[in-house]
Amino acid sequence: MEQIIRKLKTSKQLIAQGKTVIEVCRLIEVTQPTYHRWRQQNGGMQAEVARRLTQLEKENARLKKLLAEAELENAIDVAPGNWSRVNESPHPARLGRGLHHETHPPHTRADHPQAQNR
Repeated sequence: MEQIIRKLKTSKQLIAQGKTVIEVCRLIEVTQPTYHRWRQQNGGMQAEVARRLTQLEKENARLKKLLAEAELENAIDVAPGNWSRVNESPHPARLGRGLHHETHPPHTRADHPQAQNR
């Protein structure tokens, strides 16, 4: 991105000196369609802004990757039949999931306190 901005800045100076677009494209080593596309997309952008945009794009890609990994981990945690990972999870929202049946056997009518009095 920064290289494109530099070439556009150079091309602007060359055109101000009287060079044609064809000559400028030859000097900055790009085709005319590429030059016109660059001007349309990045014409007013400064090198600082381009650098910051590149940084933000990299950070955005990194955060998207982290989010995808977290979503995948969450999908694995809650997949049917995968209660072992949920039980091991220290996450507060997951505490207790799946533990009830393992620590307390299901009650039957005979286990009920009132059933013993009959």
